[in-house]
Amino acid sequence: MTGLRRIATVGAVALIVGSLAACAGGAGPGTSEPSGDTSSEDAGTLHLYSFTEPTSWDPAGFGESPFLPYALAVYDSLFILDEEGQVTPSLATGYTYSDDLLELTVDLQNGVEFEDGTPFDADAVKANIEHFQNFATPAGPLLRFIAETEVVDEDTVTFTLSQPDPGLLFSLTQAAGLMGNPKSLGTDAIAKTPDGSGPYTLDTAKSVPGSQYTFVRKDDYWGQHYPYSTVTYSVFPDETARLNAFKSGQIQYAHTTTASAATDAKNALSGSTMHESSSTWEGLFFLDRDGVLLPELKDKRVREALITAIDAKAMIKTIRGGFGEATNQVFSPRMDAFDESLEGRYDYDPERARELLADAGYPDGFTVPWPRTGTILPEIYTAISQYWSEIGVTTEDVQWAPGQAVKSIQAGDYGLVYFSNLQLLDTWSVIQLSVAPKTQYNPFNSQTEELDALILELQNAGEDERAAAGKAVNEYLVDNFWYGPLYRPAMFYLTAPDVELTVHPGYVQPPIWAFAPAK
Repeated sequence: MTGLRRIATVGAVALIVGSLAACAGGAGPGTSEPSGDTSSEDAGTLHLYSFTEPTSWDPAGFGESPFLPYALAVYDSLFILDEEGQVTPSLATGYTYSDDLLELTVDLQNGVEFEDGTPFDADAVKANIEHFQNFATPAGPLLRFIAETEVVDEDTVTFTLSQPDPGLLFSLTQAAGLMGNPKSLGTDAIAKTPDGSGPYTLDTAKSVPGSQYTFVRKDDYWGQHYPYSTVTYSVFPDETARLNAFKSGQIQYAHTTTASAATDAKNALSGSTMHESSSTWEGLFFLDRDGVLLPELKDKRVREALITAIDAKAMIKTIRGGFGEATNQVFSPRMDAFDESLEGRYDYDPERARELLADAGYPDGFTVPWPRTGTILPEIYTAISQYWSEIGVTTEDVQWAPGQAVKSIQAGDYGLVYFSNLQLLDTWSVIQLSVAPKTQYNPFNSQTEELDALILELQNAGEDERAAAGKAVNEYLVDNFWYGPLYRPAMFYLTAPDVELTVHPGYVQPPIWAFAPAK
């Protein structure tokens, strides 16, 4: 190691964890000791929901953010995101970077065991990291730059990188950082039943796959105390069914992006609470930028025309009830790549859109397949089709089956889709999942020499240069209509009167430690 770049210790994180405890009645799982003997406290059962079911209980199988709430009930992670979206040690206690950014050394908790007595140690970390790298998951690129995982001693591990990876710590707060029992990794047993050191265990006898999952608290958990002895997750992919379940008291938490539905649900359950936040952007994914399936998209004037033909502010007002914020950027205002001066670069201008199409050689427009998913409000697809019809572009509706949208996008089935994407809190992670070639939301491997150079500059930037390098990538994406963001929709989180929630901007669905009994 050639020197130290950045250091975080669990002591430095104590204030963050403590503030979470003050706000939500509990800390994050990164606390090394519970705050006092609270093993006798029992708030009973907490009834939560998820809009999808886990496809595997193997920790490497939780590659998509919607699955993380299940995972964080039964698995601990090396790092987590606190309520401000900052990376915080959990099973890790601290970390150091080398000056050349090619070595990350992580210090680990000691005394943590899996249920069968297998210790959590550096060997366990090495086994999990290598298992994740070899597991078939869309999130695989998260650890693509780890060339070697070295066990330094029992509670220290060093990751040697093939290239600098500015988003590695963030990646280790996601599925890549989940730690399972090394003796079970890759087996049929762990695919069916989780085997982690987390605060809860899955009660298979009281769980119904695809319907409801029941978790029972470990009273000897090594970290903070969790107030609920039992937690259930009911599966509600349909928003109406989900909100009806909340109104009736079947579940104590729900979320929606529909303002009227959120208000209706809150009013239907006296004493309930509604939080408003934003964790995603919605808009056009110009996936086929080289014109393989849709030759029209190769010309950036066509991409510009399609986005400037849409009145995002009107959609926020009429469809979103006035809740949401128009944007041109895939990066959120919380991120150092965000640039306020880029907003408004392509405001609604149908006349200009028609001129752009004519200049690109499509004065009479063209026809595009228009896949729809049930997770997006149907009024949005209809509104965009109407806007496009005014510039001569016709849509042919295609309905994705439930759960098929992401797979279809990754397979490159369509050149243009309307979809939502998580506004990750780390610039590099956005690039590694949505911008760089061979990544999750770049199925056609679009790239240019100019963009490659900007990404490389960001990758090798020091901390004092990183924000400017990120903004340069952002400006390229906006000016070249790589994506067509329309707005950041408001997300409404509803909780029952007896539940208190601390919203975490880094997670689409709040982690289990974000819930506590109302005071």
